[in-house]
Amino acid sequence: MLRAIIILFLFFSFSSNSFGEQKTLTSEDLRKILEKNKIERSIPKNYKKSQGDKFKELAKNFRPFLIFVFIMIVVAISRSGKDEFKKEEEQVDDSSDSALQKAIKRFKKKKDKEDVKSKEEWKEIEEDRKEIFNQSLKIKVKKEKIENILSYVIQGKGDINIDTELLEKDGDQAKFSIYVFDITDSKNKIPLTSNSEGWHDKEYILSNSREMEVLDGYGYFSWTPIFYFPEFILVPPYKGKRKLEFKLYATSLDTKFSKGAPVVKNKKTKAGKTYLTISTEMEIEYDEPGYEESKGYVDDVNERTVQLGLALANSDGHMDQREINIVKDWIDKQYHWSMFDYLLNFDDWKKGDKEKQNKEKIKFSFVLKNTYDQLKDNRLSMSEIIKDLNSKATRVQKYEAIQLLLNIAGSDEKLGIKEDQILNKTARALNLDIEHFQKMKNAAIANIETIEHSEQLNESVFNITESMSSAEKCKLLRKEYTRWNAQTNNTNENIRTKAKKMVELAAELRKKYKC
Repeated sequence: MLRAIIILFLFFSFSSNSFGEQKTLTSEDLRKILEKNKIERSIPKNYKKSQGDKFKELAKNFRPFLIFVFIMIVVAISRSGKDEFKKEEEQVDDSSDSALQKAIKRFKKKKDKEDVKSKEEWKEIEEDRKEIFNQSLKIKVKKEKIENILSYVIQGKGDINIDTELLEKDGDQAKFSIYVFDITDSKNKIPLTSNSEGWHDKEYILSNSREMEVLDGYGYFSWTPIFYFPEFILVPPYKGKRKLEFKLYATSLDTKFSKGAPVVKNKKTKAGKTYLTISTEMEIEYDEPGYEESKGYVDDVNERTVQLGLALANSDGHMDQREINIVKDWIDKQYHWSMFDYLLNFDDWKKGDKEKQNKEKIKFSFVLKNTYDQLKDNRLSMSEIIKDLNSKATRVQKYEAIQLLLNIAGSDEKLGIKEDQILNKTARALNLDIEHFQKMKNAAIANIETIEHSEQLNESVFNITESMSSAEKCKLLRKEYTRWNAQTNNTNENIRTKAKKMVELAAELRKKYKC
C-alpha cells in the first residue's frame, strides 16, 4: 500500500499537465473542497520565515497535489482499515461461528443422547405395552397395608381378553369375584370361610366381588390392586405353614356361586357364563388356631367372650337389661338359634327360673349364672379369660369379642372410666392391632351421649398410655383430631356433637403435650 502511494505521489508531481487534460480536479477545486471541510489553515501575520520555510513554500506550491495525495493516503488508509476491520470481523465471526458451531454440536450431541434415551425409554414402554396387552390378565398377591390395615392385596396386570359381544346383554359389564382356597393338601381343596360382614357370599365362604365395565382393549398396564382381604379375616383351616390359592373369576352378572366356584350354566335359561378363571398361589405362616381346629373350641371361646361381656357390663356394679339383651343377641348370632329367651327378664334369671330352661340351654345358663356369681364375689379372673382366648380363639373371634364389648359399652349411652380401661386393656392383651381397634372404638363412642370426664379417661379414650413417648402421643392425637374433625359435618346431629367434643379434647391434649 505504501509503495502504491509513493508511485502515485511521483506520478502526480511529474505529470500534472496530462492529468489536467483529463478532467481531473484542479487545485482550485481541491481548495474549495478543503475549505468546505475546514481543513485549510491561515498563517499568522507576525509569522517570520525560518530556514525551513523554503521547503514549506515549495510544499505550498505543490499543495494542491499534496492535498490530493493526502486524500488518497487517507482513503487508502481508511480502506486498509476497513479491510483490516473486515478481516478482523471475519476472524471474530469465524471465532463466533466456531463457538456457535461448538455449542450447536454440544447441544446436538446432548439432544442426540436424550433422543436415544427417549427412544430407548419409549421402546421399553412399547415393549412393555406389547408384552402386557399381548398377554392375558395375570394376578399376584402382595401383603401390605390398606387404610392402615394389614391386608392381602390381589393385583392384576394384562389384557382382559373377553369377547365384548358376550357382554352386550349385560351392558358391557362383567362380575369379577375372588375366592381363597387352602391347597396345602393337593387332594383336599378347602375354601376359606368368613362371618365378617361384607367378606363372604351367601354360603359364608370368604369372598369379594364387584361389577366392572369391560370394553375392547381394556386391561391393566401395570400391577394394579383389584381386590383385598384384611389379614385378620383370612383364616386357614389349620395353623402352621399353609399354601393358599387365590382364584379370580370373570362371569356374567347373573352367575351364581357354590363352594367358591361358578354354578354350571343353565342350558334352559342360559344363565351363568364364565369368561375368565385366573389363579395364583402363595404360602403363609399362620400362628393361630385355624377355623377347623377352632371348631372344637367354639363353645369355649363363646363362653369366654360372654364372660368378658358380662364383666364389662358389671364394671359399674350394675347390669341392666339392655346390656343383657346385647349378650343374648350375640349368642343367637353365633349359634343361629334363639337360646336365651329366658334372659328377657334378668331378674327372673337371677332367681334361677328353671321353667324357662331346656336341655339345650343348660350349659350356657350355668355359664351365665356362674359368671354372675364370680363377678359378685370378685372371683372372675380376667387374666385367665384372656389366656384362654389367646390359645383358642382366632383373630376374627377376638375382634368379634371386642365388638361385643364396644356394643355393651355404648348401650347405656355412657362411657365410664372403668369401661374404657377394660376396653383398652383387653384389646392390648389380645394382641390386636390398636389402630384398627381405635377405629372400632371411635365408631362405637360416636353415638355415646356422655363420656365420664377425668384426665385419665381423656387420655385413655384415645388409647394414650404412659409408656408412649411425647412424639408417639402427638402422632396419635394428630390422627384422632383429623378423624373426628372429619365428622363435625356429619348429617347425624349426635355424631356432629360428639365429634366437636372429641376435637376439643384432642386439641387440649395436643396443647398439654406441646405437640
